[in-house]
Amino acid sequence: MTPLNQQIQEMGFKSISFVDQHKAARRRWTKEQAPLFAKVCENKPDTSPTLHLLGILTKSHIEASAQYEKVAASSQHMQQVLSNALGDEHADKFTNQSAEDLMLITHMWLYTQGYLNMDFSLAHDHAEQTQNTLQHELVIKRIDLDSFRTGLMQSFYLGKEANPVQTNGILGWLKRLFSI
Repeated sequence: MTPLNQQIQEMGFKSISFVDQHKAARRRWTKEQAPLFAKVCENKPDTSPTLHLLGILTKSHIEASAQYEKVAASSQHMQQVLSNALGDEHADKFTNQSAEDLMLITHMWLYTQGYLNMDFSLAHDHAEQTQNTLQHELVIKRIDLDSFRTGLMQSFYLGKEANPVQTNGILGWLKRLFSI
């Protein structure tokens, strides 16, 4: 198991339903990013691996957004051709890999932000930005925009709950008590 896979497992990414449902995309991303993660952890051993993961996910999010925007028009055209030729039922089986990658990375990125107890409003802005980027794709797939953004924010909250440092002890108990 690579250090990146181990970090993902330790942080509990499997609790994110999107990540669990898109295992092939997660494996593809971890395979691509594992060498970089190992290198940055080796070069800066005093920095928490979770912070290194946040940096890699931030980089990945920027790249995935750019990649999606680069292929969005041709992908939308192909989706329209498939719908016209095969009907919506069969066309919906087409998976836009760049959109799937962006969704996956955003879920993991927001989860990591929650895990690190980062600012809610920043995470919400990132979720909204991704929703706006993917808006046409979401409409084609008949995914409610608000539900999509809520799902992204759910990953943020799952990350907050998953951090054992923030949830153990009386201070964690008080935080949970007053955050309800």
